[in-house]
Formats: sequence, C-alpha cells, structure tokens
Amino acid sequence: MNLLIPDSQGPQSYYVILGMKSVCRKIIVTVPHVGKFSRIYSSSSNSKYVTKNYSVTGINDAWFKNGCTEKATALEENFLAEILHICKREKITVIYPSSDAMVSFFSKHNHHFSERSITIPVPHYSIVRSTMNKYTITTMAAQAGIDIPQTFLLADESSLEKALSHLRFPVLVKPCFGTVAQNIYKINNKEKLYSRFNALKLKTDNLMVQEFIPGNKFISDHVLTANNYNLALSYKLQSEEPALKIWQNNGSDHNHLSIAHVDPNVFMLLKKLHYKGFANVQFKIDERDHREKLIDFNPRINLMAWIMMSYGINVPYVNYQIFQDQRITVKSIRYKGAMNTLQPIRDLSIFLVYLWCVVMKICHRYIFPAKKNPFKNIPSFMHIIMFHKKRYFSKFKRIDPLSTCVFTDPCVALCYSLFYFWHTCSKYPDDFQA
Repeated sequence: MNLLIPDSQGPQSYYVILGMKSVCRKIIVTVPHVGKFSRIYSSSSNSKYVTKNYSVTGINDAWFKNGCTEKATALEENFLAEILHICKREKITVIYPSSDAMVSFFSKHNHHFSERSITIPVPHYSIVRSTMNKYTITTMAAQAGIDIPQTFLLADESSLEKALSHLRFPVLVKPCFGTVAQNIYKINNKEKLYSRFNALKLKTDNLMVQEFIPGNKFISDHVLTANNYNLALSYKLQSEEPALKIWQNNGSDHNHLSIAHVDPNVFMLLKKLHYKGFANVQFKIDERDHREKLIDFNPRINLMAWIMMSYGINVPYVNYQIFQDQRITVKSIRYKGAMNTLQPIRDLSIFLVYLWCVVMKICHRYIFPAKKNPFKNIPSFMHIIMFHKKRYFSKFKRIDPLSTCVFTDPCVALCYSLFYFWHTCSKYPDDFQA
C-alpha cells in the first residue's frame, strides 16, 4: 500500500508509522504551515521510514475554534484540494489520520476518497461529531450509565452564573473541542473564572465548565469494535498521576500501570453510537467516592497506543484491518503485574524546566519578598528525585518508541526533544500550578 500520514505533529502519528511500515511500499507525510520550524514541529516527518514530505495548509487552529461543522470552510476546501493532488500524484491507497482535527476532517470528507478507492480508518462523521464534542459525549455517557462530573454548557455569562449555582470551586473550564489537554484550566475563584471565560471566548464559542474531580488515579479504556459493533479487542489501563505536572495534566503519562477488564457500560455506549474502530475512553477515579468518572473520549489512535504495541499488539494495523473487513487475530498478553511506562524525553524536558522553576522561586523570594510567589507550590527536589528513581529502577518497565528511536530513528527523537522542550517552556509556570 501507499500510505499518507496527514498529521505529523503528534507522537501517535509516529506510532502509526511504526505499526504500518511493514505493509507499506511508501509512506508520504504532510507538514502544515506553522512557521519557520514546521519540520521540527512535525517530528514524524523526519523519520527514516518516510519516503517524501509535502507542505500543506494548516487547519488545526480553525478546527479548534469552530469544532466539527457540517459545511466545509474555504480553508478546508483548499486543504482538500492539496490532499487530493498528493493522493493522485503518489497513488495513495490509505490515509491514516491520528489527531482530532484530521480525524474530523477526513471523516467529514471521506466520500471524496472512497470514490477513489482510498481507505481511511476513521468512524462515520456523525459519530466523530458526537464523540469529539466533550459536552455531547458526556451527556450520552450519562445516559449509558457511566458516571460523569457535573457538566454545564457555557453560552454566555448568564449560563456561567447558572452553572456556578450548582458547582463548588475548584472547577474546570474547557473548550468542547480540544486536544492534548490544551486550554483546560483549573479555577479556584469566581474572579479568575470570569477572566478565563472571557479569554477563551475570543478563541472559541464552544465552552463548558465541570466540577473538578479530586484524586490522582486514572483509567483508560481502549476498545476496538469490528463489524456489527462486535468486540475485537479491549483492555483497560490503570495509572497514577505523577508528582510533577504539565499542562495541568500528567507530566509523565501513566507512570504506574496495570491492566484490567473494560467497564460493560463503555461497550453499551459504543453500541449506542454504532461505533466501529478504535476508541479510547478516559476516566478519573474520584477520591471522594472511589468511582470512575468520564473525562474524555478519543475516536482515534491515541498517545498510549505504544504500550500495547510494546506487548506485540499492533493497534494501528488492527484498526486498519477492521475498516478493510479483514479477519482479526490478536495475540494474548502475558502480563506480570504493575508496570512503569517511561518517557525519558518528556521527563528530561519537564525536569529541566522544574530546575528553572526552583531557581526562579529562590530569586522571587529575595527580589520580590512582598509579592505572591507564583512558584511556591512546586514539589521538593528530593521528592522529584525519589519519584523518578523508583520508576526508572523498577523491575517491570516499558520505554516509549519516541525515546528508544534515539538510536534507530535519531532525527525523530531530536526533533521531538526540541519541540517538547520548547512547548514545555511556553506553558510554565502558568499551567504548572494545577
């Protein structure tokens, strides 16, 4: 097959390349226009497995602002024309999107490609619209018997005032359409909530507010459903949030992992949606009542696909087989207990910024003693060292491919390191105090 990867920025696009490379004659990657350092931002485009790169129009920002719309915008029409030209020139047979914006786009315009005999392993657009809208999927999950945090749609300040009559601080304010925990804010008081609400309203009209769920334990259900919505593969990953955070999310994703059975209510939700393909349903365990509560739904290959790939389950290829109506065989997992999943590139980037925060905390204490120290809540240095020592010297561990490829695919590792360090620096210290 001739494979096109239309979103080379996210780590999951590299996992797709690793999963599909053995059955591909050539792999083509598109790089969006995002400035001078587009190729660095699109780390997967630098892989040795990639045959050729094309520069294309970027549509991620427009998707974030408008969400999943029915009518194609002028920007989408331009992007579609570019992709169709690439498909014709390179004789593309499979397009494999793995980011929210691209899954939404290619699901929406799938008919243009199916009539050209090009396979795109994504769900139907009506399903994508429902699952990517965080407010809609939260409502549907509640109807399927899944526990959810209290959630309110925000149209204007009056709806925000009404929501606050039902909620207690802290709360989370977030866009209905978003990705990788960007623009999700934990708010501790009313004044800051209104300020953040007005700032986000300039970026998108689709906003919601939720109760904050206390706790540091997370659940991630991974499900692959085949024809007639029958279960093809399912596994549950349980993890604990690390001590050091980034983007008000996990600093080192899923550091302590165990595998269990998926909640039957998740299957009920997928059947109600008529879902086909790979789905990732994320929960947080509420420390107040110890119940799993929905926090996200991803209708795509996600950042944790590499964990099952490390066990020999080729998630990207199995997902492709489902959309090709092929027979699926999945090997059983030999699992020996709790496991630490390590991401050295991310850990090192965050640790370097942490050291900078420590220095700034000390400087702020002596230079501006009368002002509130924005770095006062950072963990102690010894706590961070012991935390990483326990993980990296554990008996059972897995290291993500974006770190191990420093030897096998060094350009990818280098570009991802530079990008992740820059992105980390751009987010601290504002999002550090989660």
